[in-house]
Amino acid sequence: MIGNSAREKILSRLYAASSGRESFQTLFPAIAHDFSAQKPERLKSLLEKAGASVHVAAQGDVAGVFQSIKREHGLKTVCCGMDIWYEAALREAFSDEGEQCIRFERPLEEFRDALFSVDAGIATAQAAVAETGSVCLFPDANEPRSLSLVPPALIVVVRVEAIFNDFRELFASSLWKTQASRNPVFIAGPSKSMAIEGYAATGAGGPRKLAVVMAY
Repeated sequence: MIGNSAREKILSRLYAASSGRESFQTLFPAIAHDFSAQKPERLKSLLEKAGASVHVAAQGDVAGVFQSIKREHGLKTVCCGMDIWYEAALREAFSDEGEQCIRFERPLEEFRDALFSVDAGIATAQAAVAETGSVCLFPDANEPRSLSLVPPALIVVVRVEAIFNDFRELFASSLWKTQASRNPVFIAGPSKSMAIEGYAATGAGGPRKLAVVMAY
């Protein structure tokens, strides 16, 4: 593992070597495709083609959307992170007998059994990319990566205003400059991998079901 000092030396060399060269914006001055007018529609279309279910709703109506997803995928127990704006809606949606919304509020070592037993994890996407049909998570202590990796189903919540046209626009944003160090995760559909026999296996590297809630 590279120590902090070694990492800083490597980065300083890279920065020094790049001085005086053309910037990213100069090398790529034009956006190949502009989806500004239909970013939500394109994101929804590509995610659905990849096998995800996508639901669009006003922020005040997300509880009803969670209920629809619950019925669609037969979910009883879900796990969410801390300090999320839609937690009240989640608890309202999973308030029937036998249902439960659990907070991931303890270290993974103490929470492993609970995390491996829930039906779905809930994660917030701080960004999405219309061009590729992908949502972007920035895992942290409030919403660890295991929350979106371990449970067999994943529900991702993203605000419509957080949808970027393409990666160029995202990488140039203040969001990326301040959050990229948190090891961003891009998700473009349910987990799939090609087996040796030649067929696609689902759930090999993550949730086999994906539902995306686009809130405006």
